[in-house]
Amino acid sequence: MRLISDACRDVIQGGSFDLSYSADLYYDGQRLFEGLPVVDPSFDWDASGAIEGSGTVTVVWTDDQGKSLSPHEPQDWLAPFGARLVVYAIVSVGSAFSERVQIGDFTIVSVPSADDSVFIFGETRIVVGSKVKLNLKDRMVEVQRDRFTRLSSPSNMSSVWAEAAALTGFQLTRSLPDAAIRRSVVYEEDRVAALTDIMAIIGGVPYMASDGTLTARPVTPGPATAELRVGPRGTITQIGSSLDSEQVYNGVIIRAESNEQQQVLAELWVQSGPLRATPAGGERTPYHRVPRFYSSPQITTGTQAAQAAPGLLAQYSQPRASSLEIQCITDVSVEVGDVRTVDDGQATWTVRVSKCMLGSAGTMTITGDVLSRAVNVS
Repeated sequence: MRLISDACRDVIQGGSFDLSYSADLYYDGQRLFEGLPVVDPSFDWDASGAIEGSGTVTVVWTDDQGKSLSPHEPQDWLAPFGARLVVYAIVSVGSAFSERVQIGDFTIVSVPSADDSVFIFGETRIVVGSKVKLNLKDRMVEVQRDRFTRLSSPSNMSSVWAEAAALTGFQLTRSLPDAAIRRSVVYEEDRVAALTDIMAIIGGVPYMASDGTLTARPVTPGPATAELRVGPRGTITQIGSSLDSEQVYNGVIIRAESNEQQQVLAELWVQSGPLRATPAGGERTPYHRVPRFYSSPQITTGTQAAQAAPGLLAQYSQPRASSLEIQCITDVSVEVGDVRTVDDGQATWTVRVSKCMLGSAGTMTITGDVLSRAVNVS
């Protein structure tokens, strides 16, 4: 969850505020411009992607010297060759209140269009303004592009976080307790996959925080940290639920990652409820057996596999079966991975945010994987 002030939270819950955006432009660690005006913002975060955050913005520029901001060469300011935008949402109420909230640190990956408004004075061409559309991705795209060019292994076996820093070169927010890397492995071509594997040792999933640091969220959801609700005191404008059996498993099979790929180190099945699995030699259950096979270079023994199995089974079973699609007044504190309660007037759901979409409109869309549901008792 992005940190915002209590005053900002009160303004958002009140529902009457203005929302605008600005951006700071960075290149090679240096801030080139502060407060670039941006329009038509659209941002998406999806916890299922290796690169969770992406977006588009249009930079609107007017220069007193009649210079263009449209990029034409790799060294130009907004060219997609290492330039970054740190984007801020500005929540304001007239002149009485204003707060700037950093929503992400993005790499410019492409420039779909760049247009200059031109005025001809005599034989002089004067650029009145530039309008540049940019496609953005969070900085994990830099890790994805930086593939291993030769066989290599972890450089620091004593610390997952130290190895994460070595793999990416990013500053860290150490959100989970550290641990040693139990087994040296050979990294394959994909650097993000290597990062994901070592973060699994501490029970985390790597992602880029809104402040631009590399961090990790726990695989197992924690307690709810905030609430969304309908009604006079709420911000929800529309809510719907869905059920889908695709990618919902009732068993996890952990295999050794070796030439003996069929060696099973541990297996665990759901034993109660609607997703209960058919027991070996027992009566067939309605959902029968839908196993999820899993392997990791860091799980090499039956003991390690047995310790990992309950968390993996929780991750791949019930939370994926049901989801809520929520439209609510734009809340810039919402992030993928948040655990929130959702009161729809009839029941209180606990969800973990798996997707969210944010733009310039007064409302945003959130998708949450349902962790639990309790009927409200009046």
